[in-house]
Amino acid sequence: MSFTSETDAYEMYNSYAGTVGFSIRKSDLKRRADKTIYSRVLVCSSQGYAEASSSHASTRTGCKALIKFGVSREGFWTVEKVELDHNHVLATAHVEVPTKYYRCRQTTHCSNTRSWDEANTSV
Repeated sequence: MSFTSETDAYEMYNSYAGTVGFSIRKSDLKRRADKTIYSRVLVCSSQGYAEASSSHASTRTGCKALIKFGVSREGFWTVEKVELDHNHVLATAHVEVPTKYYRCRQTTHCSNTRSWDEANTSV
């Protein structure tokens, strides 16, 4: 599966996550010497562990679910790895996944979200 931009790749995984019942966040980003992106990992928001005193301590469970994209020099985003198993309870279809980005994509007052994302994820 390939995409023409990071935004398209993110939106696809975010849509999938919302359907399944989890939220996502951006993780590892790797750049070439010329500063172009060659790898990006999107993870379940429960990935990793937080310090006990952190506000994330109750939400980080060490979940291994992720998707890894490789980026060609031509700018094509291709799925390189997918891990689908979660180690926590997923939200049901009746519960909205509480991610700011996901909520924003469902409303009209956030129509500039895409341009904001592009501005903050460009090279």
